Parts: sequence; C-alpha cells; structure tokens
Amino acid sequence: MNQRLEVRGELTARVRLSSPEHGEITAYGLDLSASGIGFLSERGYSAGQHFQVLLRVPRLAPEAGEEEVELVARTIRCDPTGDLIPFRVAACFIDLDEALKERLRHLATPYSGSVALHLAEE
Repeated sequence: MNQRLEVRGELTARVRLSSPEHGEITAYGLDLSASGIGFLSERGYSAGQHFQVLLRVPRLAPEAGEEEVELVARTIRCDPTGDLIPFRVAACFIDLDEALKERLRHLATPYSGSVALHLAEE
C-alpha cells in the first residue's frame, strides 16, 4: 500500500537519518504522520530499506518540553526530484508504541499547524 494511514502534517524541519548504507545524514522534512514521514534527501533509498529517523518531538504538555526520539522506518518509495536535492522519499514507521503514535497524531492534526520539530542535537 502506498497511501498514508494517518493524517499528515507539514514538516518544516531538518531530520537526522542513519543507516548502515549511508551512515548519518541530514534530510529535509516535507510531512509527518503517526504512520510515516516524507522528506527530501541527497541520497536515494531502496524500497524496503530500513533506517533510523532521529528527531526532537514536543511532549503533549507544552511545559514538559521536548525529547529526542529514534524511530525505525522503512522506505516505501524514493523518486527523483530533478531539483537541487535529488530524492523525495516516503517511508513508514515500524513498531511505534501507542504513546508515541498518539503524540505524532496530535502534531499532524490540521488544527496544530506546521509540525515544529528540531534537528536532534548530537
């Protein structure tokens, strides 16, 4: 299936990706949902390839701040863009716990606006 199962929110942040094939790289977010992520990358990903997505996610209670999370994702598709950043990638998350899924769902809902995630600091 090549269609998101959850509501998407605009993702206007950089994200760190890590895989044995590419090492660690920075990608540019396009959208995020509780089931997956879309991003632009300077490296191509093969369909079915697994990788880690590292990002900072706000906690549901604003006063609680943010936390860095590491999500495992699997490439659904990778298309050439013909632009400066050559690949547009769609990936689904694997084995998310329900609490994190609910936080991502909350961030992606239309009333919450753009998703405010930050590059996870090393």
